[in-house]
Amino acid sequence: MVPLSKYAVTPFSSGSDHYVYSDPTVGVPCVGLAQWPDKFYHTSWDTLDKVDPEMLRKSALMTAVYAYFIANSRVREALWLTSEATTRIKGSIGDTAQKLLTEAMDEAEKEEKPERALVDALGKIGEKIDYDTRIGIEVIESIQRLARDDPSYTSYKEKKVKELLNASEAEKTHLREASEEYAKMRGLTLPKQKGKRMSKLEREASSLTPKRLYKGPVSVGGYTHRTWFYGLSEDDKDSLWKLSKENKEARGATTLALYWADGERNLLEISRLVELETGDSNLSFLIGFFRFLEKMKLVQFE
Repeated sequence: MVPLSKYAVTPFSSGSDHYVYSDPTVGVPCVGLAQWPDKFYHTSWDTLDKVDPEMLRKSALMTAVYAYFIANSRVREALWLTSEATTRIKGSIGDTAQKLLTEAMDEAEKEEKPERALVDALGKIGEKIDYDTRIGIEVIESIQRLARDDPSYTSYKEKKVKELLNASEAEKTHLREASEEYAKMRGLTLPKQKGKRMSKLEREASSLTPKRLYKGPVSVGGYTHRTWFYGLSEDDKDSLWKLSKENKEARGATTLALYWADGERNLLEISRLVELETGDSNLSFLIGFFRFLEKMKLVQFE
């Protein structure tokens, strides 16, 4: 089967109207529809004559079908969507866990104490499985809105949630058994997992619980005309610019970090959630970033 047009489903990213609605302080679930890359984006050549009528038609059609489906969905559609979501979530958890285990075994081969490295990696993989499972359950729970309070759907949904939890536990069992066999083959004894002492940076992060003072996301980097930027001293403006420049790869995590800044989670917990969601987090950068948000009176620390 040949698709009618090229498209890709991508992970969440900020930078457009959808991330304003999706912000937890606004709370309107929203997808983003974009054409990317676009060589005219944010340039003086980005004019009306560059609009492709056919692409515009396809975009409008896709949006209309999406909205029509959601608006007219009832129990039948909710049942189908829950089944589809459960199957995809289970597959995604298994694929991700196996990928991480493969990487952990490869890294263990390079370590002086491979058994300790493997056990530490298994702990993190278990966290990732639990995180993805929680997100999956939230996805399934959200579909309830389409079926209203129909008892037949509620019963089916609960069955699927249980199925997902069982699949998650089965995946962790599989990983543990695979690791034990790997260790046995290499003549290693896997030690018990032990708690890790927090570093000075982690202790600082755990003492900082940010609470947002305004609804909606905040744009900081590159937007020096924003009102909140005026409150910074010249030295602070230079320091913020330097922090942003030196941590280009980490800047994309700021939106997610702000989403999780609910006045209850500390920065260490927020950093871990960013890592579980994206695969990476820069704790030092996040501390510095939120310190500047405090100076700009956009957050306060509880």
